[in-house]
Amino acid sequence: MEPNLKSNQRLWSVKLKQVHRFDIIQLRSPLNVKEHYVKRIIGLPGEEVAYEKNQLYINQSPIKEPFLNKQAVLTDNYSLYESLGIKKIPKDFYLVLGDNRQHSYDGRTFGLVKIDQIEGVVLFRYWPFQQLGRL
Repeated sequence: MEPNLKSNQRLWSVKLKQVHRFDIIQLRSPLNVKEHYVKRIIGLPGEEVAYEKNQLYINQSPIKEPFLNKQAVLTDNYSLYESLGIKKIPKDFYLVLGDNRQHSYDGRTFGLVKIDQIEGVVLFRYWPFQQLGRL
């Protein structure tokens, strides 16, 4: 999740019934239940998601990602259809990506995340104290 979050930071998350686009979440790994990840919600149920030339498109409309440094190409071209063979995200599933797109193990690799894998929405950073605050 760099540059926005770094290793060894301590985060506070809350289990919420609803998640929204760009929420930072904590989730169980789809491949190993002992591992946990922190990722950002990008695609919601019922949406078509694609990246072309570093630009996010939701239902063919460009969407800004203000939390990313757009100086470099961060997100290779991607589509749900090319990656997973589906046009839209199914009910109760989400596409999650890390902010460090060039080096992130995320939904582009392990696929969609089911709602019950989401352990909470990250709301607050409490360590290190110099970076204490709401996310």
